[in-house]
Amino acid sequence: MNELVVAISASQASLHGCPYCNCSKYEIRLLGKGATVADCADPTCNNPGDFVILAEGVTRSPIGFNGPSGPYHPELIPHPRARNASHGVVDKRPQGGGEFFTPLGVRMETGFCLVCHKTTHSKISFLPTLFAEVPSRAAADRVAEMSKELGITVKLDLSDSLNDRPVRVRAGACEVCQPVQDKLNELVAVDHILTADKLALAKAQLVQPVYAN
Repeated sequence: MNELVVAISASQASLHGCPYCNCSKYEIRLLGKGATVADCADPTCNNPGDFVILAEGVTRSPIGFNGPSGPYHPELIPHPRARNASHGVVDKRPQGGGEFFTPLGVRMETGFCLVCHKTTHSKISFLPTLFAEVPSRAAADRVAEMSKELGITVKLDLSDSLNDRPVRVRAGACEVCQPVQDKLNELVAVDHILTADKLALAKAQLVQPVYAN
């Protein structure tokens, strides 16, 4: 992580994204007059941390930070990665294996269960659905194949299927298979990495037989 927070212009942030990795997945942490503090939320970022986005015409951040030599206000610099256009995330994989898999929360949606493939085992029409994001279409395909090998089915949102754009993965759960989804969410929340071992451990939580509707 950089010792000093860098400041880039709003137009450069729009064109080139995060100054550390070019991704467009940064999150706004603080809004100020003429400046915004953002934080790279991409788990594959080479140097994640805060950076400042300055309004056009502003050359010095009105928001101050504490550095190794004391308080300072970041000055506008050219985007460090201006040669590259902003992208979602390139198709990177964790060094230890598996796939980058960032959980985005659980919400109720219509769909089918990730284990038994039923829409429900009762009169409930909506299932709790775990949403997650993977770096690319290629990563999404690998996640789907990894899951399939263990008898788990996930749904891919391929509305933007370019290989350098994040893809959302959905995994619903009926009331019988809910422990599987709960355990999966718990495991990937730790390091945002999905592995076959985690999928197997999650599936092992299913101790009740699955009955047809």
